[in-house]
Amino acid sequence: MADITTWSTWSELVAPATLTMGTTQGRYVWDLTSKLAGVLRINMALLGTTVPGAAIDIRVTRIAGSTDGAADSVSPAIIWAMAYRPTGTVASTTINGDVAAGEDHLHVASTTNFAQGDKIVVTDASFDRIEFHELVGTGSGLLYLLNRTVYAHTAAQGDTVYDNAGAWDLYIPGGSIVAIVADYRGASTGSNVVWQVLGQTEDYA
Repeated sequence: MADITTWSTWSELVAPATLTMGTTQGRYVWDLTSKLAGVLRINMALLGTTVPGAAIDIRVTRIAGSTDGAADSVSPAIIWAMAYRPTGTVASTTINGDVAAGEDHLHVASTTNFAQGDKIVVTDASFDRIEFHELVGTGSGLLYLLNRTVYAHTAAQGDTVYDNAGAWDLYIPGGSIVAIVADYRGASTGSNVVWQVLGQTEDYA
């Protein structure tokens, strides 16, 4: 009889945090030595409309024998790498109507430069109501979402919406320790960026 495995629910490995243009590297070490596998979801978005002068470098590397990263110098193996650098016009608007959690749309002040397929972020200044979505369409003062809203958003709160967000899922075999790094130190221009990392793990049932 085959072994039965189960996947955990998503947990937040890195709470939403600002990467400041030109100065900030975000880093998280994930210990999968006792797990069969893991799945990462990395979310990232500009917190403004000025595109970066250089890409934000995102890397996931396997490190050797240290959960604090001290062994990074022992030839870390790159599992995955991505350069996040929005170009062109970054659309921006604000919430101007109330929606409850679980809705498939947002009421916004403008839909200019938003389009089907865009990845967006909806957020307040302290990231208490941050969520990432893909648009399936627009209407008069409406952005239609592929998935349902996680939080309620009200006109009084006036949360901000930006497009050109990025979201990546990555499968990682178990038995290793990995470092997830997002580096914004190479840019001299650009709006600040928010990043968030979620994870799931596979275990024997």
